Amino acid sequence: MRHNQFNVGIATGNLVHRERAPKRAGALAVAATRGHGSTRGTLRYCVERDAVVIIKMHPFVLEPLRIPEQFRDRLLDGSAEDVDVNDLLFAVDLLVTDYSSIVFEYSTLRRPMLFFAYDLEDYVATRDFYVPFASFVPGRIVRTFAEMVDAIRRDDYEASKMDDFAARHFAHLDSGSTDRVIDQLILTR
Repeated sequence: MRHNQFNVGIATGNLVHRERAPKRAGALAVAATRGHGSTRGTLRYCVERDAVVIIKMHPFVLEPLRIPEQFRDRLLDGSAEDVDVNDLLFAVDLLVTDYSSIVFEYSTLRRPMLFFAYDLEDYVATRDFYVPFASFVPGRIVRTFAEMVDAIRRDDYEASKMDDFAARHFAHLDSGSTDRVIDQLILTR
């Protein structure tokens, strides 16, 4: 079991925990760079886009996140137990993740994703996937931190993959789920 997975997202406007987030034009939710990111590079990007970084570590990561005091106006720890990752999804405009199943929840929002797979060969060799990763993910795969930042700067997410992903994995993506449940459970009796 991997204990270092992460999710990253860029959000604008309505952050879930406003009292913890400075007012900025955008917010980037990062979870753990696993030593393969750059705090200064992330911070530079945040300043460029007037964004905030929200870091949401995988629940199995036990070591607390240490954000230097001078970066706390741009980098926020979203890993607290009282912060549900699903609540953060509504606040982010871009999700950056590795191999997490959060891709399913976030795809229902029809927002772009990047897949930071710096260790893809190692992951395939030790865990693997049910289907080839490149044909599964609904977004661009980036292999380095620099490539990730470049893709974000250019808004290059391969978002066109989203429709095919949604069609493969969801029968309905509309506001009629409650009606279907009522029809199935109550009205069909």
